[in-house]
Amino acid sequence: MKKGLLALYTLASLSGLGLHSAQAQGEDNGWKKINYSILLQSDQHLSQDEKLSHRFTGMSYLDMKLSNDYLSLGVRGEYMPHPLPGLHATAGKGISHLYLRGKYKMLDLTVGDVYEQFGSGLLLRAYEDRPLGIDNAIRGGRLILTPLEGLRLVALGGQQRNHFDREGKLWNSSRGHLLGTDLQLDLQSLISPLQQSDLRIDLGGSFVSKYEKTDAGMLILHPTDPKLRLNLPEVTPAWSGRTSVQYGSWEVYGEYGYKWADPNRSNKYTYGPGSVAMLTASYSTNRLSAVIGARRSEDFDFRSARSAGETDLRVNHLLPFTQAQTYTLAALRPYATQARGEWALQGELRYSLDRGTALGGRYGTKIKLTASYISALKPQAGEKVFDNLQQGDNGIRYAYFGWGEKLFHDLGLEISRKVSSSYSFAFSYFNQYYNQFQLEQHGERDVRSHIFVYDGKHRLTKSLGLRTELQYLHSGQAEGDWMFGLVEASIGKHLIVSLSDQYNNGKTKEHYPMVAVAGTYKSHRLQLSWGRTRAGINCSGGVCRMMPETQGLYLSLNSAF
Repeated sequence: MKKGLLALYTLASLSGLGLHSAQAQGEDNGWKKINYSILLQSDQHLSQDEKLSHRFTGMSYLDMKLSNDYLSLGVRGEYMPHPLPGLHATAGKGISHLYLRGKYKMLDLTVGDVYEQFGSGLLLRAYEDRPLGIDNAIRGGRLILTPLEGLRLVALGGQQRNHFDREGKLWNSSRGHLLGTDLQLDLQSLISPLQQSDLRIDLGGSFVSKYEKTDAGMLILHPTDPKLRLNLPEVTPAWSGRTSVQYGSWEVYGEYGYKWADPNRSNKYTYGPGSVAMLTASYSTNRLSAVIGARRSEDFDFRSARSAGETDLRVNHLLPFTQAQTYTLAALRPYATQARGEWALQGELRYSLDRGTALGGRYGTKIKLTASYISALKPQAGEKVFDNLQQGDNGIRYAYFGWGEKLFHDLGLEISRKVSSSYSFAFSYFNQYYNQFQLEQHGERDVRSHIFVYDGKHRLTKSLGLRTELQYLHSGQAEGDWMFGLVEASIGKHLIVSLSDQYNNGKTKEHYPMVAVAGTYKSHRLQLSWGRTRAGINCSGGVCRMMPETQGLYLSLNSAF
């Protein structure tokens, strides 16, 4: 691993020197002036557990890009024969991402690996999230046409990446592929009368089709006759429509998607269709902003391989309708979007109190209220529940506005205030409900938590800053109460030192300390830390992965050239 990391870093340095020279000598026009970028990211871990077969684990990425005004060429190399704990499925090494993109007037054509999102991602989102081991880039081609201002058409096709299962080949013949198109219209740009008004209307529509052969080696048996196997569809189409209306301080966004029968691992190979409907509204002024939204989803786990699980080969992405928590204990039990189906409600209100008033203080005070509520869908009378479904069934018919078992809620209050030129603080309270039995298939149904957070920032001198966090979680369920403390010192512009400890003062009495030193210089960042992390769920954008407990030394490097 050390040799591989050294090779990647040497390549980055040599490439950077050569390209810089070419850039300096290039003429100032669209074709000859060459721009480049090189990004190096490496995360390494040395475990203290001597029983592990691989105590050294890590993941290294080298991204390089050459471009002018018309063409861009990108390539990424990855080296992870022994990935970080919890990400063993991503093991491999080689060139994982390669593309050539050309742009001229209304044409934009890419050949190779592409990332793309249609609308909010409800129907298609190809993206990368390295901490979760997600990279579902589409290898094939993409064409973007913009014949008129306010009109954008996208057409693409190809095969999603699934870690290193292509084994160095351009295509994995045993997996399927995707075809998709998206149309986006900005009516304000296309209709003259709207250009003179405060009203803006955007319309969009998408179509995505998954093609996957019925693998004779994958025997999904009929539930009542073991001599038969299910007739799995080779093509699964899906469509969606969306609209956004803005007027003054108001904005309303709505989107609906429908997917034909898609027997797969997550729905027990049943034949019910899937659908999702989402509606949000927001209002914003200088002092006040508010957002409210609702979403109903039913059997909308769309993947390019019917047998895929965890975070692999996801075609679409359902935006989370929960607060993105940044504090450790508030994020102790994060919510994962339930692709089987859910009703989700979310709201947020922000208000700024005036400066110089009794409540606002000298510098003003900000208040934020958040709320999320999520429940399962309610089956119609006489319908089976999910646990009783058999392969080949027609799925479950749900009452559209029926609310089933409660899964999660999160109520939050945050008050932040600047007291003086050298001190500011934020106080937060969260009330959470977590149905561990339904969401993790073990534990208790009613895990209730009260979480208190103090976050203080102190400017001691011009070159020394101090941030402190104190958190307390009270719960009568699961492991009981938790405490968390952090002290972080910013020294000058380039150095940060932190010390933290997460302690369970309920049932386990376990400590999870962490000490870290991070240095930055220009576009480079190096962090060295030692400590212990608890086993738990790591989430990003409503997508989650179970991570094991770790203890040892961590090294993280990020460089841009």
